[in-house]
Amino acid sequence: MQVVRLQNVVDKVTLLQKNPSGGVTPIILCEKSRKKKKKKTSGAMRGPEVVAERIVDAQKAFADTLSKRFRSSQRKKTNGWLIDMGNNLFRATSDGGKKFRLARLPI
Repeated sequence: MQVVRLQNVVDKVTLLQKNPSGGVTPIILCEKSRKKKKKKTSGAMRGPEVVAERIVDAQKAFADTLSKRFRSSQRKKTNGWLIDMGNNLFRATSDGGKKFRLARLPI
């Protein structure tokens, strides 16, 4: 069998062949080996890394929620974003806080 060189986006090449009975059987021609990546963080820095990652995820959740609610309020009525600002900020902060949750930290 020839070695096939594929781009990085291709994980598997499968050929579908018909059986004599009329069914279809898949034949795997080439499959990318999946190696587990080694973590690049030392054990002592794992805790701060998790905290930093959760903070970033919480900020992203806050920003996404606030942006979505801002646009919705803006479409509903004139100066709606200003009228609904308090409620929108409260909901966005709540969503960000749920994403962060200190109780889940591995420290």
